[in-house]
Amino acid sequence: MCFCDNYEYAMLTIFFRTLTMQGHLAVTLAVAWLAILVHGQLDGVKQTVIFEKGELGYFCFRIPVLHLTSKNTLLAFAEGRNTSGCADHGDVHIVLKRSMDYGETWSPLMVVHSEPSHTIGNPAPVEDKGTGNIVLVCSRDNKDVLQLESTDDGVTWGNMVDITTMVKLPIWTFIASGPSDGLQLPSGRFLICMYGYVKSFGGGPGSYSIFSDDGGKNWIMSVPTSDVTSGECQVVPLDIYDNPSRNNTKLLMYMRTSSGIRTFGYSNDSGESWHNMSQPKSLNPQTSVQGAVLAVTYVGVKFNTHLYVSQPYALGRTNMTIFYSSDGGYDWKDAYQLWKGPSAYSSMVKHHDAAMIYCLYEKGDIYYWETLTLAVFSTLI
Repeated sequence: MCFCDNYEYAMLTIFFRTLTMQGHLAVTLAVAWLAILVHGQLDGVKQTVIFEKGELGYFCFRIPVLHLTSKNTLLAFAEGRNTSGCADHGDVHIVLKRSMDYGETWSPLMVVHSEPSHTIGNPAPVEDKGTGNIVLVCSRDNKDVLQLESTDDGVTWGNMVDITTMVKLPIWTFIASGPSDGLQLPSGRFLICMYGYVKSFGGGPGSYSIFSDDGGKNWIMSVPTSDVTSGECQVVPLDIYDNPSRNNTKLLMYMRTSSGIRTFGYSNDSGESWHNMSQPKSLNPQTSVQGAVLAVTYVGVKFNTHLYVSQPYALGRTNMTIFYSSDGGYDWKDAYQLWKGPSAYSSMVKHHDAAMIYCLYEKGDIYYWETLTLAVFSTLI
């Protein structure tokens, strides 16, 4: 396996030439060059600013969520915040930009949904691959859950419905969707990740999923995970392509926790319950922040569903890093450093036909909410 570009070839050449030198300096240089190669290169990653603070009068943009439609349109959702200091609550709208050429050009910013003086956020889209209809679940003031629909590839949105009573228990004081791309299983089931608290973050029940078997008309709540400290989450398939005819699909839920330690949960019943909680130490971001997970399937590979994770990897919200697992999430390696500076939330999708991954993430020089930037890089096989 080789995923070298011209830059990496040059680094390899320098590394091996350094090995022919003698003395302490040679050893130091060799170790330095090898570290650069092992930890990946920002230079080999194309990066483009998609949203920038101040655009159309918004103070900032946060909470990116990418969705690639069946018509190959990239939808970049975000929260457009008219709040001082980019605060979480206040006058917040869900906004969107569309790209029909895999990120080369983008539509003007459009407002998907807003309500005066309310916080509309945490976008979580899911698409019916048969009809092309896209359902968007979002939260209002972290008390209610709303649903909108697009029947024209994300150009227009309507049919707003309040689904709170189907997806939230009355005792909860906080509810939010995703924020992450949803999933349609081979059976047609829609699946979206949610989290709720009785009182505050860490106060349970934590992460869970909601599912619909009728295109979003009705929703059912899963049994919550056993980790009451869990929060923002995303679900990806582990065996859809191994067993496309199975009634039940094995799934992985990737969760943020209040302690900063990542938690995985697994489902063998298509998202109706979650079990086998685990905490991979190699993914510990050392700070409590959302992260994204992406499943990429390869034909003829032993563990044919490989996983990618994007998240900060530092004591604070800095150092946006891509991690990679070729064994279903047991072992992880860092593959790319996208940005060493301020960075936080992210979202990933894969090109339908090419070995390319798209990561939209919060990036800045001083504050992580200065831009939402799209990074495009190759898969590692």
